[in-house]
Amino acid sequence: MYFMKIRQFISFAILLTIVVFLFADAADAKLPFIVRTIYFQPTNAPNVPSDRIKTLMKDTQAFYRAEMERHGYGAKTFRLETDHDGEPIIHIVQGKRAPHVYTSYQAVEPELPHHLKNQNNIHVIFMGGMQFVKPGAWGVGFPYAGGVCGGITRIATLGEGFRLSVIAHELGHAFGLYHNIREGNNLMGPGTQKLDDYEARWLDKHHYFNSVHEINAVPKVVKTHQTEHVVIRTKGTNFQGKDGVRFQIDVDSQNSLYQGQILRASDVAIVGWTELKGNRAIVLIDVLRSELLRDRTAYLEVMDVQGNYTIHAFQFTLPKIPQPEKDVDTKEKDASVSPKIKLTVIWAKLKSI
Repeated sequence: MYFMKIRQFISFAILLTIVVFLFADAADAKLPFIVRTIYFQPTNAPNVPSDRIKTLMKDTQAFYRAEMERHGYGAKTFRLETDHDGEPIIHIVQGKRAPHVYTSYQAVEPELPHHLKNQNNIHVIFMGGMQFVKPGAWGVGFPYAGGVCGGITRIATLGEGFRLSVIAHELGHAFGLYHNIREGNNLMGPGTQKLDDYEARWLDKHHYFNSVHEINAVPKVVKTHQTEHVVIRTKGTNFQGKDGVRFQIDVDSQNSLYQGQILRASDVAIVGWTELKGNRAIVLIDVLRSELLRDRTAYLEVMDVQGNYTIHAFQFTLPKIPQPEKDVDTKEKDASVSPKIKLTVIWAKLKSI
């Protein structure tokens, strides 16, 4: 979510909508997973800036294509709904009220036609006549995951938020990407320029980046183990030797598992990820303790090789840090020895002379 010059975080309430398993109509379930473009026009809002929106959507496609190729996954990008000439289709929806009313998707959704509510599509909704889609926010985005694969992105069309980096960032959320707290130039962090490899790897199997037309069974969480204290052993990082928290979560899937990642709830930021293999696996991720001090809720996002993924919320506690044993002073050791034992030791020494 973009907030003026900074990113604000998806609210806990919105995140809860992510993990609700919602199912689209059977008639819509076979449609390919495509990104659809909507211009929502409240009363008194300007007419649709068609050329600007089409250019931004095509540029967003090109950004993802270039990043996927840079990471070695080929020149692949998300499917965008287009006409026979290859131009993005813009669905225009006339709002019934003034722009200031539509500060949440819940306010917009009742006025969308049925075919633009399919939760097996991602809808990029450009909000006419609005500088912010909610107080201070240029854009917001979230996925539908579990039994469906879709999402919602809303973008303000007035002001600085009406640009490529905001659209690509919020669309990333709809793809299941979250805030990146370690990379300064990362699109999902404070920057605008690139994706990390684990993000490109995730997208490589994602339904919207492949010729997939239906969802198979999604991975399931079997057991969440109690967290453990660890010392971070990752070499060549600033974390080596620091206190960490180990997460262990058992998962299984009808298809071979592919990738797991953990998000902290306070700012929906990725704090760790791992590759997975086989139909059953343990998601084992060590996280820097200092990155979890504000949180007691986290989310596991897990995907299989077919691109089916789910999001699982769980509670955790920070394990205690083991205290090092203190060296006992020599005088204290002597004081703890009884006089009788001391005399025996002295007599043994005299006999050995």
